[in-house]
Amino acid sequence: MNHKDLNLLLNAMLRQAKQCRRNMDHVFPFAAMLTSQGKIAQLAAPARPGHFSVQDTIRTLEGGLYTRARQGMCKAVGICFDLRSGFESDPGEKEAVHAFLEHHDGSAYLVVVPYANSGTVELASGNVITTSAVPKFFVNAIIRSA
Repeated sequence: MNHKDLNLLLNAMLRQAKQCRRNMDHVFPFAAMLTSQGKIAQLAAPARPGHFSVQDTIRTLEGGLYTRARQGMCKAVGICFDLRSGFESDPGEKEAVHAFLEHHDGSAYLVVVPYANSGTVELASGNVITTSAVPKFFVNAIIRSA
């Protein structure tokens, strides 16, 4: 991914994911944003086990990011969570960190970084999968600037 702001945001999110994994043995979904001033800020949904599914938590985080993007409070946003995925280079499912990243210029990516071994906090940085994604947070800003 050749994007300075999104790489900055991704690196901060991966550091937080590793810390979550180390402290809680999993990555509860969280969001982060690169503010208009160039600072990283994190957002978290209330952790109430049994009350919210992962999907509900992600929807709550998306709502917060959408509001901040619409208000012009940030240059980039991202959502991060753990998920089991299959990889061409390694058949079968592995645990991986998934990060959706979007910039106000319209760039959007899904980045998948598998763990080196199941149950560890180390990420297999050589197996990163980055694909283009459809923007969803800054769509109105893009339309206004066109």
